Amino acid sequence: MKIKHPVKLTVPNKIDYLPIIDKTVSTMARKLGFKKQDIAKIKVGLEEAVVHILETAFSPGEETTFDVILQPQTTGLKIILKEMGMPFDPKSVDEYDPAKLKDTYSEEGLGVFLMQQFVDEVSFLNLGKEGKETHLFKYFNNKSVEEMMSSEELEKAKKAFTEEPLPRNSVEFIIRRIKEKEAVEISKCAYSSYGYSYINEDIYFPDRIWSQNQSGELISLVAVTKDGKIMGHTALEIEERDPLFPQLGMAFVMPRYRGQGCLNQAVPRLIGIANEHGFTGVYGRGITTHPYSQKSLLKFNFSETALLLSSGPGREYRGIVEGLTQRESVMLLSHMLKDVREVNLYAPVKHQPIIGKIYENLGLRARFNTETKNKSALNPQSVITIKTENVNQVAHIFMLEYGTNVIDEVLHNLKSLCLDRFETIYLHLKMNDPHILDFLPEFEKMDFFFAGIMPASSGKEELILQYLNNYRINYENIKVASDMGTELKEYLHNLDPNQKI
Repeated sequence: MKIKHPVKLTVPNKIDYLPIIDKTVSTMARKLGFKKQDIAKIKVGLEEAVVHILETAFSPGEETTFDVILQPQTTGLKIILKEMGMPFDPKSVDEYDPAKLKDTYSEEGLGVFLMQQFVDEVSFLNLGKEGKETHLFKYFNNKSVEEMMSSEELEKAKKAFTEEPLPRNSVEFIIRRIKEKEAVEISKCAYSSYGYSYINEDIYFPDRIWSQNQSGELISLVAVTKDGKIMGHTALEIEERDPLFPQLGMAFVMPRYRGQGCLNQAVPRLIGIANEHGFTGVYGRGITTHPYSQKSLLKFNFSETALLLSSGPGREYRGIVEGLTQRESVMLLSHMLKDVREVNLYAPVKHQPIIGKIYENLGLRARFNTETKNKSALNPQSVITIKTENVNQVAHIFMLEYGTNVIDEVLHNLKSLCLDRFETIYLHLKMNDPHILDFLPEFEKMDFFFAGIMPASSGKEELILQYLNNYRINYENIKVASDMGTELKEYLHNLDPNQKI
């Protein structure tokens, strides 16, 4: 039996109710198909999270309740613990070090440490007046393609990275949707193309690829030779940020099949599928170490909207760029699908000309609102979420709701992320909120500076700022493919505070 709907428990903040929570989560996990060993790990991780909340969120003697929400997902089980207790900042707790226990007898940080050992993902969300949440996630199968390959297959995949491409347009192939058995081959293809440096780690887990295609979170197309060999993969990634504006990504081709035109056939097919689904638009990411991926998107009427500097580690591109490179910067390019003529935005006056031009290139008119008298009063607490890309040493701060503490909150998170050695921090600001006009100058005083905009379905458009953590970009190494790209690069160059040191 497969459970599809979430289950919510509201329980008193007393340890006595832990067995009831345990029994419920065990039953849910078993019915979802988790094995006995994984159910035991989920229980330990959840128990530690509950105990942590009981010890840190409530005052002694306080009697209240908290919620335990079990959400079945296509790739596993999400558990949300929601309460209205005292704020918790995980950065305020020293990281637990088992090696020091015999010397200090200190168990500080042990609860968070154990959560991270027994489930696959742990995150903490402060929701302002809505309280806070602890999120735990356990995958059905967390076995990566590297663990599934034999030593011979691993060696073959590594050698594939250095293979000489076949003559251009010499291979016959078709583009089609993936089959279940091909998920492993797609992961192997990604590994041969990128090693373990690809931004979305799900591509290395075959079970996740297939589950997400089954649920519609991912729409994958593969290029396949006449004898059934997987040449490459491209997909629409439906993102929680805006389900109506997916990313055209996860694009890679086995080194020996580059130059065969796989993407030229796959991209129009995916745009057609996006149209069929009624999406507002799609966006893609073009690397700037060389201009070719940007040119591929421009050919299909994509247009530049943002330049994300230092967005990942520098990589060599055999036969194109070799030798040491700086960290990779990425150009965001978007393609509108719906017949939208105008967007209403709040944006600071000094950035309106470049923002207006970005939208004009997309075929839209940006109408900038100036009336702010009716803006809502601020709550004491801001609502933000943090997303980290550990492989790329990049973090994103998403501003969901401004509060009176917003400056302190952003500054605190910025300092914490810098201390954790994230190279680049992006700040995402909704452009339908008039408060952006009040606070953007303060963010720029922290050395955040303009990156561009992220088009979206109505009301979800974002202004993106970026912060470079003691890193100086050589703008001459950023290769762009159009006049708009050049203008955007020069605009950022003039604003970049690290260029003035």
